[in-house]
Amino acid sequence: MLISSFIVCIKTFYGDFNICSLKCIAFFSNADGNYELYLVNADGTELTNLSQHSANDSRPDWSPDGKRLAFISDRDEGDNIYVLELESGAITRLTTGFFIDNLPRWSPDGDTILFVSNRAGGKGIYKLPASGGVPTLVVSPPQNDDSPAWAGGGQFILFSSERSRDWELYVMRADGSDIRQLTLSEKMDRFPVWTP
Repeated sequence: MLISSFIVCIKTFYGDFNICSLKCIAFFSNADGNYELYLVNADGTELTNLSQHSANDSRPDWSPDGKRLAFISDRDEGDNIYVLELESGAITRLTTGFFIDNLPRWSPDGDTILFVSNRAGGKGIYKLPASGGVPTLVVSPPQNDDSPAWAGGGQFILFSSERSRDWELYVMRADGSDIRQLTLSEKMDRFPVWTP
C-alpha cells in the first residue's frame, strides 16, 4: 500500500509521527475512475491514493488525534462506514447492511461517530461507538435529518432537516433532546459548521 511508504518518509523527516501536525488534507476523488480516498500535504506535494480499491470510497473525516479516517464505502454491501488506521493501513468496517450510511463525523473526544442513514426508513442521524457496536438513532422517528456536526465540545449536535417545511438548521443536545430550530427561510439552509 502506498500509504506505508508515505508514512516511512514522514517519520524519517519528522520523527514522532502525528499526521495532523503535518497539515495534510484528506479528500475523495474519481481521478482514477472510481471514488477513492487521497492524502496530500497542504502545499500540494506527496499526493497519495489511500484506497487503491475498485469500490467507491468517499466522505473522509479525521479523528481528533489525526491518526484515523472514518469514511463511506460500498466495498461490501450498501454504503457503510469504515475506519482507516493511517499508520498501519488497517481498515475496519463499523456498519453493515444494505443501507445508505453517509457523512461520518468524529466526536471531539474521538469516542463516537455521528452519521446519516436510511436504516430506519427515512433519513436520520445515528451515533456509533468509534470502536464499533450497534448504531443508535439519535432522534426518532427520522424526519429527513441530515448533515450533522458536533458543537459545544460534543454537548450539542447541529443538523439540517426538512421536518418543518423545507431545509432549515437545528440544534439539539447530544442525546437528541431539546431540539431547537435556528433558521426560518424560504431557501435551503444546510451543512452547518460550529466554530472550534
